[in-house]
Amino acid sequence: SGINAEYGHLDNNNKTKKRISESLVYKLQELGVMKKEDDFESLKKMTVSDFLERQITFVMKKIKIGNSVKENIKLIKTGQVKLGSKIVTNDKLLIPKKYEKFIELKPTGKSTLR
Repeated sequence: SGINAEYGHLDNNNKTKKRISESLVYKLQELGVMKKEDDFESLKKMTVSDFLERQITFVMKKIKIGNSVKENIKLIKTGQVKLGSKIVTNDKLLIPKKYEKFIELKPTGKSTLR
């Protein structure tokens, strides 16, 4: 099963295949799972890790909020992480690239855990 099984047999010029492929690739690029230069064929190389790296706890570590994924989970579970003006309560939340800059700790954030 999978998208390739459903649409892979269609000709690359098929309008439906082209529309679905372009839409999926665009959404995955916006999420940050695929690079801007990647195309539909790149889907075959994707792994679960590509998606896990977009979870808020991993993104926070990447942008230097918290020292570890474990610490970031604690920060989220205790309501100390904001995405824009909203408190984040789901440590599995997938963060699109363009929203990384809106992740922040509430003013008392880091000191509470130490």
